[in-house]
Amino acid sequence: MDTLNKNNFKIGVFGSSFNPLHLGHLNLLTQVQENFEFDLIKVIPNWQSPLASRFPEVSPQKRLALLRKVLKDYPFVEVDDQEIKRKGVSYTIDTIKAMEKEEVSNKELFLIIGLDQLMQFDKWKDFKTLIEKAHLIVCSRGGYEWSPSLLPSALRKGKEEGGKRDSDFFLHESLFQKKQIKYKAHLKSGKSIYYLTLNDMDIASSQIRQRIRQGEAIAHLVPPAVNQWIRKNNLYEAPPFPKKAQDIPGLIKFCVRTLLDKKARKIKTFDLRSSSSLPFDFTLVVSGLNTRHTKVMADFLRRQVKKEFSVFADQMEGQASGEWIVLDYGALVVHIFYDYTREYYRLEDLWKEAMVQDFLV
Repeated sequence: MDTLNKNNFKIGVFGSSFNPLHLGHLNLLTQVQENFEFDLIKVIPNWQSPLASRFPEVSPQKRLALLRKVLKDYPFVEVDDQEIKRKGVSYTIDTIKAMEKEEVSNKELFLIIGLDQLMQFDKWKDFKTLIEKAHLIVCSRGGYEWSPSLLPSALRKGKEEGGKRDSDFFLHESLFQKKQIKYKAHLKSGKSIYYLTLNDMDIASSQIRQRIRQGEAIAHLVPPAVNQWIRKNNLYEAPPFPKKAQDIPGLIKFCVRTLLDKKARKIKTFDLRSSSSLPFDFTLVVSGLNTRHTKVMADFLRRQVKKEFSVFADQMEGQASGEWIVLDYGALVVHIFYDYTREYYRLEDLWKEAMVQDFLV
């Protein structure tokens, strides 16, 4: 049976915006520690994620302070503020390089990420250098099986040079029978990818922010100190729209015209005010020719609405892959699909009776 190296000083590295810290984060930290028995896990809040559509609503200093308050009771955790001190966009490769210089003998670094981050790992800055310097621990909730197809193609395939194919980054996988560690994939760099199935706790920071904006409880999703801190400071509550942006039909017409400027296809609008089960009143669904097209449309729409109405989308999800991008403007939610993905999910079939044409003129 494969075993972890007991002679090295093993350091886990877990970075995120922690906006806010929730029980899913604590669940992950606990289970990773139970399985890998690290000498230390460094929790590193970022200043700004390079893949995020905007700067976090809560300042880095406040997020850092809350992490320190909650995680002081976890003896295997150290909150590292280096990305906050560096400011600017936070790149993991810079953090790993800085940790290499720290005076700890025989250290071995393990970068802890989620399955969603693995699937876009080739978009990370200097990702090939990262897997030369640190192992990856990929955490996933139950129900997802390991497959080499989960790896970005850059980790599975070599490159052509002089008519010859370089050796693959991905070499082979094997059972790693230690508690919840299901598989271990070996990389050309000499590092490994460990696939860890977590006991299910499916919580996302974006879900918590949305519940707060909708006036719903979050006490069962975050530590008590986090809940108290959010409520005391009225964090993540949706700011009132400027008067101009309260004209939702006007906002919809503006979105339609803006998206048409970027060659949006199959535009449909829906009036959902009669559905009491939905937290929004209107939705707009459009298609793009490919994921690059959807990303361009979403970014352009976000910037133009900000310029015209002085508001940002409450959320912007799916920008990394471009398959299905959602912009949440409170009463209006915009869905921008890659056309193939839209046909697969057929989301608007749920709202056929609510489709309207008035906003298209």
